[in-house]
Amino acid sequence: PVVVTSKDKKSATTYSIKIYRSPDGTTAKGVCSHLDSLIVEKGALIPSFSKTHFLYTVQVDEDVTSTTVTPFACAGAQALVRGELISEWRASRPQPLFPGPNIVAVHVLTSDGSRVTYTVVVTRKLKQPTIASSTDSILRMLSLSCGPLRPPFEPDHLVYQVHVPMYSA
Repeated sequence: PVVVTSKDKKSATTYSIKIYRSPDGTTAKGVCSHLDSLIVEKGALIPSFSKTHFLYTVQVDEDVTSTTVTPFACAGAQALVRGELISEWRASRPQPLFPGPNIVAVHVLTSDGSRVTYTVVVTRKLKQPTIASSTDSILRMLSLSCGPLRPPFEPDHLVYQVHVPMYSA
């Protein structure tokens, strides 16, 4: 319900709105307003495509920098991806993918002017930092700000002394 209250709060009117979703994907005027199919070039839609489901996710590897989508609009409808009208059996232009989530909206436009949007969230994995594996555990240099090492540093020498004043930090 939508409740409209007067400024003085002495009266209120409640409106009820009933929304009917056509199970066959048509508008109230009987015009087709859905996709029959949606294909993503890289990755797989989760969940699998259904014309009555409007939000999907796709996971791609970190090296995937773009993908295309191929929407198949029902008869009499048109599909748009980022402003590009997609002809039947054609893929969209490559959609850039940045690390993390990327939204690709597919709009279905009907002859009666209504619009339905299918949203695909394509998540490109973040590049994991690499740590070079090495068996090298030898210091290349060692110095202290409070005094010289004795003996002077040598990578293969493991025990040193340093002399500092008694009340040094």
